[in-house]
Amino acid sequence: FRSPTMDEVDEGVVKGYLLLADISGYTEFLTGTELEHSHAIVTELTNLIRATLTPPMRFVKLEGDAVFCFAPRDAFPNGELLVELVESCYFDFRNRLSNMVRSTTCPCDACGAIGGLDLKFVAHFGTFIVDRDDDGRVDLAGPDVILVHRLLKNTIIESGGPSSYGFFTDPCATSRSEERRV
Repeated sequence: FRSPTMDEVDEGVVKGYLLLADISGYTEFLTGTELEHSHAIVTELTNLIRATLTPPMRFVKLEGDAVFCFAPRDAFPNGELLVELVESCYFDFRNRLSNMVRSTTCPCDACGAIGGLDLKFVAHFGTFIVDRDDDGRVDLAGPDVILVHRLLKNTIIESGGPSSYGFFTDPCATSRSEERRV
C-alpha cells in the first residue's frame, strides 16, 4: 500500500494525519468585545495559521476559530516533522499576537484583549474519506474525523493545564514507527 501524494489526494480513502489548530479564548473574546474588531483579529490569526500549516498540510475548512487540515501519511517521513510544523505555527501565532498588541492604538475592548488569545493543537493519525463537493471544495468523513473533533473538546485547560498545547494521539505519535516494524 502506497499513500497518495498531496497532488493525488482527490477523493477516496486516505491514511494520514488530521490536525485541528484552535484559538483558545475565542468564545469569550468574540462574545465579550466589539464584533467588528474581534472578527478582524481572528480572521488575521486564522489566515496566518492556515498559511503556516499549508503545505505540507492540506486545508479542509475553517471552523469558526479552528483551522482543520489533513495530510497523507507520506507528507511526514517522521513524526518529528509534524511536531516541528506545529511548533513553527505556534511561534508564528505568538509573534503575530505580540506584534498586534504592540502596534495597536485602538482603545476598544477587542484590541485590548488580543493578548488573552492562545493556540492549541489536536493531531491524530487515522483513516478517512476525502470527498469533494460540486464546487471542488474538499471535506473529510469517517470515525477518525469525528474523533479528532471530539478530542478538541477536552478539559486540559479547565483542569489547570496550559492555554496552549499540542495534543498528539497515540496513533499519531507511533504511526511511522509501527510502519517501520512491519
